[in-house]
Amino acid sequence: MAPNRLLADWRICLLLLLGLWAVIYMTGLARPALLDDADTVHAEAAKEMLQRHDWVTLYVNGIRYLEKAPLMYWGVATSYTLFGISEWSTRLPLMLGVLAMILATYGLDAGRSAAKADSIPPWCWRPLLARFFLRDF
Repeated sequence: MAPNRLLADWRICLLLLLGLWAVIYMTGLARPALLDDADTVHAEAAKEMLQRHDWVTLYVNGIRYLEKAPLMYWGVATSYTLFGISEWSTRLPLMLGVLAMILATYGLDAGRSAAKADSIPPWCWRPLLARFFLRDF
């Protein structure tokens, strides 16, 4: 088979990855509402982080919440500071984390897959496909 020259260019693959990420994740940023008990608890912890001005100890409904590492909550609280408290600003840091994971996988896999250019390179579709099927709603 002849190599696919269009997808051999890293700029085209990067645009393809960004476009697929935007279609899959950015379209559902504000819907559905935060209905799951875990999602609302995490959003509440980030909101209380802002209200208490305590970025070290997490609280949910006034009770210390020390079950998880604070990095995700720092991202959500920063998003609340920049964009206000809303459903899409709750999900934005996580979606940016997914984008960072996709780009890191692309960067790590691009060097290994460059020699096998006879079909669509796996680093163009593997990160999005895996994250799409393994995401939790």
